[in-house]
Amino acid sequence: MGLLGKKEEPQPVKPVAPAAGARPGMPGRKGMTTLSPEAVFVGDLQGTDDIQVEGRLEGKVDVKGQFTVAPSGLVKADVRAKRVLISGKVIGNLTGDESVELHATAQLEGNITSPKVIIQEGAQFKGSVDMRTRDSGRPDAPPKQQS
Repeated sequence: MGLLGKKEEPQPVKPVAPAAGARPGMPGRKGMTTLSPEAVFVGDLQGTDDIQVEGRLEGKVDVKGQFTVAPSGLVKADVRAKRVLISGKVIGNLTGDESVELHATAQLEGNITSPKVIIQEGAQFKGSVDMRTRDSGRPDAPPKQQS
């Protein structure tokens, strides 16, 4: 019974259109893979999706999307990604094709290569930074010549 004793009629259910680029079963998310806090991955990780590490990863990482290490994450690997965001611990070199960000809780033992580097106050970092712009995405490419 509805208000004032009127019987409410059931309303038809409207289907919800998935977000552009969403995968079946993953509404609104496009290409995000998460390594849970209890998970351990050992090996080479490659792909085009965004990756978030909340557990432990050892090996080598080469992804076309964003690579994120959560505060609970531990990564022992050289990492290459479009964008690298670190809030946990990383032992290895980081290459960000666009940017590398070390958040306040980050711990990094390794070198950074990226045209844009952000290191927040509180981050722990032991290594070097190379922010030269390169002609290609390859780490062995010579720096661009300034005219």
